Amino acid sequence: MLSVILYGRNDNYGYNLHKRAALSLNCMAEVLTDVNDEIIFVDYNTPDDYPTFPEAIADTLTPKARSLLRVIRVRPEVHRARFEPRTHLKAIEPVSRNVAIRRANPDNRWILSTNTDIIFVPRAEASLTDAIAGFADGFYCAPRIEIPETLWESYDRLDPAGVIAETRHWGSAMHLDEIVFGSQTILYDGPGDFQLMLRKDLFEIHGFHEGMLLGWHVDSNIFKRLGFVYESIGDAAPAVFGYHCDHTRQVTPAHAHRSPENDSAEFVDRVTAPGIPEQCKNWGLADLLLEEVRLDRSVNQDYRRALSRAISEPLARPIEARYQSITFDQTWAEPEHVLPFLLDLFSNAPRSDSVLWLGQGGRLLDLFRQCWNELGFTGKVIADPTIGEEDGSFPGMSAFVINFGVPNVVVEKERALAAEQFLAVAQGEARHQKLGGSPRRIVGVNTVNSRLDFLMLNNVGCAKTPFSTRLRHGFLLLDMVSKQSQNWTSEMSVGSIGVRRGHTIATTTNEAGPLAYGPYRTLWPGDYLAMIRIIIDPPSDLNFGDEECRIVTVQLVLSEVVQQTFHLTADTVGDCIYNFPFTISYNDVLKTIQIRFLCHGVTPVVLHSIEVQSAYGGLPPDGNSIRLLPETASQRQNWTKRMSVGRAGVRKGNAIASKPNEVGDFAFGPYLTLSPGKYRACVRVTIVRPSHPNFGDKECRAMTIELVLSEVVKQTFHLTLDTVGDRMYSFPFEIANEDVSRTIQIRFSCYGVTPVVLHSIEVQPAVSQPSNGNSIRLFPGAASHRLLPEAASPRQNWTKHMSVGHAGVRKGDAIASKPNEVGDFAFGPYPTLFPGKYRAFVRVTIVRPRRLFIWRWRQRRRRVLSIELVLDEVVRQALDLTLDNVGKRTFKFPFIITNKDAARQIQIRLKCYAVTPIVLHSVNVERIDGVAQWLKAGLPIRFRPSQMAEKVVERELQ
Repeated sequence: MLSVILYGRNDNYGYNLHKRAALSLNCMAEVLTDVNDEIIFVDYNTPDDYPTFPEAIADTLTPKARSLLRVIRVRPEVHRARFEPRTHLKAIEPVSRNVAIRRANPDNRWILSTNTDIIFVPRAEASLTDAIAGFADGFYCAPRIEIPETLWESYDRLDPAGVIAETRHWGSAMHLDEIVFGSQTILYDGPGDFQLMLRKDLFEIHGFHEGMLLGWHVDSNIFKRLGFVYESIGDAAPAVFGYHCDHTRQVTPAHAHRSPENDSAEFVDRVTAPGIPEQCKNWGLADLLLEEVRLDRSVNQDYRRALSRAISEPLARPIEARYQSITFDQTWAEPEHVLPFLLDLFSNAPRSDSVLWLGQGGRLLDLFRQCWNELGFTGKVIADPTIGEEDGSFPGMSAFVINFGVPNVVVEKERALAAEQFLAVAQGEARHQKLGGSPRRIVGVNTVNSRLDFLMLNNVGCAKTPFSTRLRHGFLLLDMVSKQSQNWTSEMSVGSIGVRRGHTIATTTNEAGPLAYGPYRTLWPGDYLAMIRIIIDPPSDLNFGDEECRIVTVQLVLSEVVQQTFHLTADTVGDCIYNFPFTISYNDVLKTIQIRFLCHGVTPVVLHSIEVQSAYGGLPPDGNSIRLLPETASQRQNWTKRMSVGRAGVRKGNAIASKPNEVGDFAFGPYLTLSPGKYRACVRVTIVRPSHPNFGDKECRAMTIELVLSEVVKQTFHLTLDTVGDRMYSFPFEIANEDVSRTIQIRFSCYGVTPVVLHSIEVQPAVSQPSNGNSIRLFPGAASHRLLPEAASPRQNWTKHMSVGHAGVRKGDAIASKPNEVGDFAFGPYPTLFPGKYRAFVRVTIVRPRRLFIWRWRQRRRRVLSIELVLDEVVRQALDLTLDNVGKRTFKFPFIITNKDAARQIQIRLKCYAVTPIVLHSVNVERIDGVAQWLKAGLPIRFRPSQMAEKVVERELQ
């Protein structure tokens, strides 16, 4: 006769849900007396790991309630696929009620839509069934009366007849019986707690409106629509009162302040017809075959039965185990002990699920398969590691079990294989979720108290389960797989000289010792960047001028083995962010990562944060961060893989090539920072020999290289067609203290003349020796830039690179002194050279003075011009020229570049003395062989016109 429909989920919604639901269900069953009467509870969106809500409270239900109760389960997968993006609610009322209506007993005339916090009290008849038996066709509403929480909490949920009698008594005795009328559409306030409707009417109007996904007004909508079928709402007050167990002590999403709700204007006021044509075919999930649970045969009973058949012999004596450091990686477990905990994880899973089993098989797998079948699963337990090789996402699998060592403790090779299988599962699960799939459970067997435990805890969102279970289980942490930025600050342990202050760790004394260490995490294979924010107070002692003084030592440690060591010195005091890269190989995935901070007792230090991010997967490091160089700073840094491809380039393997006939940037990057110091960049480039006949123009530019600091070009180099082929080029640069926060970029531009391929970029401190004696030193400048091979001896023309001093003026390609001016009239060009022997050729014209007295013998010794060789503003050599040298002449002088001078900028400075006009025509430099002629080192030197060597040089230059 009557189908009572309710809905909910196993989530403790509202205050003391279990008690009021048990009260309600037991009292409803008490007042149902027809043989066809039933209570249908739609369990909507309870997590797959949990039992349905009625199953969870089955022991608090009366035998009559359990016999009348039908539980229809709507799994989370349905909610995620169809409704989750459109609502904030976890349980959807109209969908749930329609699911119950669709599956109600067709022999029943009436559908009563209500909730699990209502106690029905018939007024004249003993049962609700008898009370409504004489109702005419139509739809009915009963008044809702509130019961205070303290009152219904005192009821005995297993005595429904007594509860109904008490409620009837206290309703009058406590003056609770207040009937609250609502609008004509709904008759009483809160109509959703008693809506009695004909089953046939609900099918004709397509059930509740499933577009109402935000809560509220669902009951008003269906009464408004039924109002178009019948003239008025029937009043059920003479037959029954509905008493509501108030539960607003705890605010629920539907009752929260300013919570979203359905638009009453749209779904009530503007409704003009009873039916909903847009949902007429599939309302109530008509297209799905849903699970039905009966409490007379619960999952709990099936679980016990399956284990009893699988484990035939009980224990003769208790099992003993050791959860101690000496048993680390050596923990043993018997399959029969682990089986109940493992099977428990799947006891409430959909019976169509399939599980992929990896790792050890043996007895535990056999026992698990037996119980799996006993529980009625139609899916399979598959022990085939190749099942996911096609697309890598393991299609068709609902969960993963990785046996890391039951019953046999794994050895090193097996442990590595198990870790590899775990990584494959995690990568496949990440791919599965990115394609829109639901999260799947990952179970690790016998990982507790082993290195494999770090792998599970760091990559799977699992609880720290008791040791005895031997299990870790949960769902994949996507941010770990995608290598997103991870903040390790809160996980750091405090050292003996440190103290935690809020989110920071600070030193407490001026003693040396460990400040912080940790967090003992594991990472996926790949390249990473650690970003560390530290505040170092300026030292107060007088020896602060020692900028090399070590303040903090930072160590990167893998499984207690120090991999890299960095020193923070006094030249970087203040609030700074430091960064350093590191790599995790496949052999390192089981190694715990630790960053240690050791203070040297010089000054107070505060550690603010530690963040780790993928070195290539995310944004470049903070432009204000300082790159830490390891103790082994002489090692090269390979920047090749960090380079970005420009619009005129294309990546080919590990190289970047220019596109045919394209002009513009073809490679740039890597936006890193370096500590202060002198460095050398070594660039390997192939310039293809052009096939066109104009190749004779060797001065034609094929490519430009720019050194850029924070988008400001610091040096520019041009590679011309006279250097075609596969060559190594190098150039020095310096990072000053003010440059430590500036990101470094090396930019490569092509001109469409010929194909160009960038093979590699390596950077090393300039103090180390050049790695390739055949590398070509690049010369910076503002105009054309020539190349000086280290092992060859071509000349370089520095003339166009020379700067004009305050006593000079540029005239065409030459620089002339100003009349009556004393001082520098030409200087530059500030290049650097490899260590070796060189010779400079300076061609000048010293004009003969017009005043005759100057030709007296005394005046001929008068100085008219000085030529100085300057390294980093220190004069190394000087040539003084007198009136004996008038005319157009070429002067030469040798010089040596030592290893210490390799990073020092070279300047040739010309100074005039207002005696006579002087014109600088050219400055050339060449590298000379060991057989070259050298001049004596005694300076100053006066050159005379009669010297044959000078004439020979002039003839060669002409």
